[in-house]
Amino acid sequence: MNIDNDFQVVEDELLAKALQESMNIPSPPRNVPENIVDPYPFFFNSVLRICVGSNAEIGNGRYLSRMGKFWHPE
Repeated sequence: MNIDNDFQVVEDELLAKALQESMNIPSPPRNVPENIVDPYPFFFNSVLRICVGSNAEIGNGRYLSRMGKFWHPE
C-alpha cells in the first residue's frame, strides 16, 4: 500500500464516521401527559344504529347510511 491509498482510507473512514454521527439525531420530546388515555372512537362506538328495513340493531361491520337512515346487508 502506498501513502496515497493510506491517506484515502483514513479520509474515507473519517467521512463515514461523520455521516453516521450526523444521522444520530435524537427525536424531539413528546408533550404527552402521563395521565391521559387515548380514546378509541373507532372501536367503541356509542351510537346505536337501527336498520329501517329489519328494525334490528346494526353492530360493527358494513352498513348503508342515507338521509339519517341505516340499512345493513344481512
